[in-house]
Amino acid sequence: SASTTGVLTYRHTSLPQRQLVWFTRDGKQQDNVGDVGQVGQARIGPDGHSVLVQRTVDDNADVWLESPGAAPTRLTFEPGADAAPVWSSDGQRMYYAATRDNISQVVERPATGLGAEKVVITAEQGSAAAPTAVSRDGRWLVLRQGSAGQSELAFLSLTDGKTVRFAE
Repeated sequence: SASTTGVLTYRHTSLPQRQLVWFTRDGKQQDNVGDVGQVGQARIGPDGHSVLVQRTVDDNADVWLESPGAAPTRLTFEPGADAAPVWSSDGQRMYYAATRDNISQVVERPATGLGAEKVVITAEQGSAAAPTAVSRDGRWLVLRQGSAGQSELAFLSLTDGKTVRFAE
């Protein structure tokens, strides 16, 4: 994930246990981000310091907030998997893929983790939906939708809830 200031985070290995590391622009290791674990899908926040990650503990994926030199904070506690977190353009909210009762949804929640989930879209039976980005103006949520290895991009209007399929 890259921030608007040019800060970059990347996953270096395919091993199940990972450690996110913060580097300076000249490539010097600065600090660890969070703990070693099953971590993926890191997204740097608009503040250029906070990172949303998918962390799997005891075979359950949840969304966590991490930053250099600070202890990780778990943000989701609902039963089912929570994955693919993305920040709103202002950093006040987060969107993520949530599986509830074997149904794939994309939900919104305050980035603090406090408050209830708000379902923004529910995938069709047998398919999945996951957020990939939010437009800079905060009006559109880019989604990946599909099933069985077939997926497509779509734009979800955060003002009226209408979905526009990305042209092939």
